[in-house]
Amino acid sequence: LKIVKAELKDVPAFQEIYSHYVLNSTVTLEDIPPTVAEMEERFLKVINKGGIWIVAKDASDYIVGYAYYSQYRERFGYRFTVENSIYIRDGLCAKGTGTLLLEHLISSAVTSGMKSIIAVISAGSKASIALHKKLGFENAGLLQSAGFKFDQWVDVLFMQKLTN
Repeated sequence: LKIVKAELKDVPAFQEIYSHYVLNSTVTLEDIPPTVAEMEERFLKVINKGGIWIVAKDASDYIVGYAYYSQYRERFGYRFTVENSIYIRDGLCAKGTGTLLLEHLISSAVTSGMKSIIAVISAGSKASIALHKKLGFENAGLLQSAGFKFDQWVDVLFMQKLTN
């Protein structure tokens, strides 16, 4: 796999990957998949505000996953804290892609002078929690019943990694 900077032409693949999670899991608390146009707006917002968006591609340039980080909150005081997101194509999880993507995000955050990386994870997402723990994130708080999807309450776990 190779990890490269995302491009606008990659957005339809992001929309396809993300839609699976919207429709089939509580990994995201959205209930309606965004359109490609909406996903493009999200992509451009992250990039235009100084965030990082990367993709994992196989030998044939097929996008198997993507990840990004953006400023955690809009307020000035949060300018050294980012929030990450990682999505892997359905059926291709547990092959090391998430690790490669998150390692790249961490490296980019360090290089960019970020102090803290936040992950906001649905508490039932054991794979995401394990991935973040493996790369040095620590539990930073649990919001009980913070979301509601598929007729169930969803706890939301905050994890954090200090970069220096």
